[in-house]
Amino acid sequence: MPTFSLDRAALDAFDRKLIDDLKASLDASGSTASGRTKDSLRSEITENRYKLFGRAYIGALEFGRKPTSGGGDGSLKTTILQWIKDKGITPKSGTEEKDYKSMAYAITRKIHQSGTLLFRTGRNYQGQSKPTQIINGVIQDGRIKSLSDAILLHVKKQVITELRDAYGNSN
Repeated sequence: MPTFSLDRAALDAFDRKLIDDLKASLDASGSTASGRTKDSLRSEITENRYKLFGRAYIGALEFGRKPTSGGGDGSLKTTILQWIKDKGITPKSGTEEKDYKSMAYAITRKIHQSGTLLFRTGRNYQGQSKPTQIINGVIQDGRIKSLSDAILLHVKKQVITELRDAYGNSN
């Protein structure tokens, strides 16, 4: 029984372009603070699967984050504190570490209680509405259909070659 391979070159090209376009979309959205989120984008291509990975909260950029249920583990406050510093936001109360921690605490508490601004109001702090299309706008732009078409064409050519080889027909 013949086996057919996927067009690895097409998958690799799709992968490179997708990740590059997602990084560009993150930059264009104003969501990039340190670059760690866009640098976290990576993929895994196996024989029959394509997986895209990013930081755990990347989906919150698209849809917002709902309020916390069951209490937090402290990781959000640490992330918010780093975000404040990466964005160059200065607390009104001062520039000592305690001022940054106080600001991070207030933001974290609001998110835990009510969710992010995007979740609560349908708009993020840049004025983008939900979904922001930062991620979905890139993924749902027709590229998956194009990849699917390219893969089907590649497999079709393999089937035709197999049939010609099996039946000795050169037509």
